Amino acid sequence: MGAPQVFDASSSYPSPAQSSWPSTITRKLIRALIACVAIHFILSRLYYANSHLDQSLPEASESQIVAQDEVVPEPQSTLYPPQQFPDSSTNTLANSQHNGDVWRPWLVAVTCTAADAERRAMIRASWMKLFRDVPFDGRFVLADPGPYIESVAEENKTFGDLIVLDHVRERDLVANEVKALELFEWLVDHRIRYTFVTKIETDVWLNARRFWDKFLEPRISNETGQIKANARRTVIGELAYSISQHFAFPHEAMYTVSWDTLEWLVRLHDAYPVVTWNDRAVTALMLKGKERSQFVNFRPTEKFAYEDADSRRDGTAWARERTHPESPRHALGNTEAIVVDGLKTTEDWFKVAVSFDEKGMKERPPRLDPDPIPPFSLRWSDFWYMLGMPGRYESRFRQIPDSIWSFEDGDWICGGIWNLGKTKAGYVDA
Repeated sequence: MGAPQVFDASSSYPSPAQSSWPSTITRKLIRALIACVAIHFILSRLYYANSHLDQSLPEASESQIVAQDEVVPEPQSTLYPPQQFPDSSTNTLANSQHNGDVWRPWLVAVTCTAADAERRAMIRASWMKLFRDVPFDGRFVLADPGPYIESVAEENKTFGDLIVLDHVRERDLVANEVKALELFEWLVDHRIRYTFVTKIETDVWLNARRFWDKFLEPRISNETGQIKANARRTVIGELAYSISQHFAFPHEAMYTVSWDTLEWLVRLHDAYPVVTWNDRAVTALMLKGKERSQFVNFRPTEKFAYEDADSRRDGTAWARERTHPESPRHALGNTEAIVVDGLKTTEDWFKVAVSFDEKGMKERPPRLDPDPIPPFSLRWSDFWYMLGMPGRYESRFRQIPDSIWSFEDGDWICGGIWNLGKTKAGYVDA
C-alpha cells in the first residue's frame, strides 16, 4: 500500500482574504443601492413637498402688461414695421358656420407662426380632412406675418382659413402668450359666435370624432331651437400644475372653453392686462378676477405627449407591452386617445396619423414578436417605477399638491378657481 494521503484544508477552502472580498463588495453595492434609492425618494418627494398656493402676481397699470411674472412697461421693438393684413376672411368664417343643413357650433383654432406653412398643410390634409364630418370649423391663428405677409395673403386666398391678428407682433415678448386671448377678443369684436372654442397647437393630433362624441355633444342642447351649451362657464382640458407659479392651469397643448367662458375671459383681459407663460394667462386672469369655472379633466390616456421610445420600435406608433398609460408621455396604447401632442417631427406625425381612421383611433394590433429592449432611459425609469417611485411616469394630475385642493358644498375645488365636480379627478366616464 502506498503512503496515506494527507488532507490539505488549504487546498480545498479559500483563504480568509480570498473569501472576504466578494462579500465586502456585495455589502458595499447593497449599501450604495439603498443610499441611491433613499436619495432618489427624498428628492422626488421634495420636488412637490412644501408646495403652497402663491397666487399673487405683479401689479401693472392699464398701459402695462405682466409677462413671465414681470411688468413689461413698453412694447418690444421688432425687426420689421407692422403692416395691415389685407383680409382675415371674416365673411368666410361666419358663413362656414352653416354648411348646408349642418350647424357648426365648434371652432378649432390652431395657433401658429407665419412660417408654419408646411405644418398647416399637413394639418389640413390629415385630421381636419379625416374628421370633416364632425361639425367643427378649423382655422389657423397667426400674429402679424411681417416679412411673410405676401405668402400668407396668397395662402389665405387659396384656403380662406387664416385668422391674422396683425396688431399682435410675432416677435414681441408677449406674442405667443396673448395670441389665444387676442383671438377671443377678435371673435367677440367680429360677432362670430360658437358654442365651444378650442385652442390647439401645431404639434397636436386631434381625434375630433371622439372629442365631439364624448365631451362636446353631450354639453350642447337644442331644446329652444337655438344651439347652446347646457353648462355655464366650462373649460375642458388637462389640469396641470405650475411649480414656479404655484397654481393649476389647463395644459397649453389643447383646451376648450364654452362661449360664455370666452366672453368672460375677454372682459377679464380688458380689466387686468395680465399675461404669463403660455396659456397660464387664463388662470392668472381668473385669480385676478376672483372667478371660478367648471373644469372637465382629460385622463392621461386621452391626452398625452407621444414618446417614440415607448413604442414597439417597428415603425408604428403602437406602445410596447410594458408602457405606462398614466404617464404624461407614452405611445399609443388604446382607443381612448383624443389629444396626442409633442409631434415635432414629420415622421412622428405620420406614425400617429395612420393609427386613426374617420371613426377615431384604430384597435392596437397584437404583436407576434417580443418587444425589443427599450432605450436605457426607459429601463432606468422602469426600474424606479418597480420600486414604487413613478418619477417621469407620474401623471400630471397626481403632480398637483394636496395643499391647493378644497372640498366645498360637495364639489372638489382646485386652486380656488377650478370646480371639478363630485369627483376629484374630474374625468368623464365613457
